[in-house]
Amino acid sequence: MISELLFISLLAYNVSVQTLSVGDIVAENVLIESNGSFDTFLTPKGTYLTYFKDCGNLDRSSSTDSYYSQYIQNKYYVDGFSTTYSTDPLIVGKSMIINPSGSNADYKTVFGLNLSAFPRPSSIINAGLVVDKSSGSLNSVYAYRVTSNISFSQINGTASFSKSYITLCSASNGSFNFDLTDEVVDFLEHIQNNNYVLNVILEGHENYKTCDLYSVNNSSHCPRLYVEYTFYGSAPSYSFISTLTSANCLGLVELVNYVVNIDSNLQNALGLTVVDSYVMQTTVFNVVKNEFGTNHTRLIQSYNSYISPSERRIAVRLKLSADNHHYAGDYHFVCQCSDGSWGGKFGTGTINNYAGDDAPETDNTIWYQNNSYYVNSDILYFAYSGN
Repeated sequence: MISELLFISLLAYNVSVQTLSVGDIVAENVLIESNGSFDTFLTPKGTYLTYFKDCGNLDRSSSTDSYYSQYIQNKYYVDGFSTTYSTDPLIVGKSMIINPSGSNADYKTVFGLNLSAFPRPSSIINAGLVVDKSSGSLNSVYAYRVTSNISFSQINGTASFSKSYITLCSASNGSFNFDLTDEVVDFLEHIQNNNYVLNVILEGHENYKTCDLYSVNNSSHCPRLYVEYTFYGSAPSYSFISTLTSANCLGLVELVNYVVNIDSNLQNALGLTVVDSYVMQTTVFNVVKNEFGTNHTRLIQSYNSYISPSERRIAVRLKLSADNHHYAGDYHFVCQCSDGSWGGKFGTGTINNYAGDDAPETDNTIWYQNNSYYVNSDILYFAYSGN
């Protein structure tokens, strides 16, 4: 399931960031966003590929210098012992050292992977973890998923927990690339108690062979968590929004099953202001940000503007007066679905689905009610990451 493109992108960090949109064709992975915590590429397949790389950072909130990653925790332990170690390097495999029980010391490495920034599972094409090998004779490593309800901090060589086999991975070009696609999708589809940390254990099964792995302490070779996904980010499925029968258009795009109203907020903000494209992107957007949350909402320019894995696209138009200049007391929101189509409803009426990721621009019926335009302002697009 893993494309060779994933490895090509690792060499592309020195490529300048380019502004690209859905439908743009590229010959090789192109870096389109880099913010220190992750890099996102547009691939020749027309998908996004994000590497979470927030590693090797000193935690200044700690009383002692320690390293952290926002997305990846790691440590290793010896089977049969409770002590764990998070120093670089991590160790995997059975060494020649005999432990007190009379068997070879069995080193196991644990990764706690924070998937909270991942897109909805229906958008995911590939997901995995790349870990660089620093030394050692062990070249094949088993990966297991921890299936018990146990936290990363509780996992050690004496803890009791269940696990399931994921894959056997061989080192290539000095790295292990663990395909975690099925586990990530399944984990995200069954999130419990807002726990977004997927725990993965690496083991070796050959006697007298171990290998050292670089940890998050190493800024040059830190582990990389990645996800390849479609353009629709965290958009909900249409089958889900079709269950929100008690919502109005705003409740629908907020994914709540009740009526939400911001008419008075718009009236207070706009008054008799002439509503042009500038006002839509300033005054109206400020009202939208206050409703959806400033930290979760950002302005985008089009139905195909870039969004991060945790964002989804929403569009809104206002009803303007007969002279098409002033706010006339109503609005209509629609949201993109996980297959690229759009969903919306007028008031508490029928929930509708509009095919095509460009539906807000090309399908007039998305803004129609009773066979005529109901809302007629310019379209305001924004990306939302709140849910």
